[in-house]
Amino acid sequence: MTTLIKTIVTSSILSCVALPVVAQNVEVFEKAENYNVMQVAASKVCFAVHAGKSEDGSDFTYATYKTLDNDRWQVAGYTDDNKITSKSDLLFIKFDGRNLMARAVDFSRSDFVLPFTEDNDLKGFDAGVTTAKTMSFVFKNTNDTMNIDLDIIRAARASVDTCLEGIK
Repeated sequence: MTTLIKTIVTSSILSCVALPVVAQNVEVFEKAENYNVMQVAASKVCFAVHAGKSEDGSDFTYATYKTLDNDRWQVAGYTDDNKITSKSDLLFIKFDGRNLMARAVDFSRSDFVLPFTEDNDLKGFDAGVTTAKTMSFVFKNTNDTMNIDLDIIRAARASVDTCLEGIK
């Protein structure tokens, strides 16, 4: 499991084009049953990584990042870099089965950054995470769905906030 988490963390960080973070010290802040929270104090960032299985049985990760300045981003992807054979796909983000948005996403080694281009997109996403039971990432061409229990993500986000309180 430790090797899987190290792979997930490295993959998530690199997929966010945060290569300088890799050279810095990444510390485990909290290990929970369904997620791990990591801290990169020098970059003033904490993030939570959740591992799951997609509807077709593929392993995936979802990571939510936050900086001390309250910048946030989310990355998801398959742990098998060869799972995705195309460079892009159409992603539908759904909460409790209701569509929030559909956006084109580009893949980097089977990972993608959630495509929020407008403040309203992020507000809708935050509202869904706050009130819904499940979040789903549905891919049109890949023909797979990642379902995420939002109780886990809400707990992980709270841990990320606690992690950030320890960074000066």
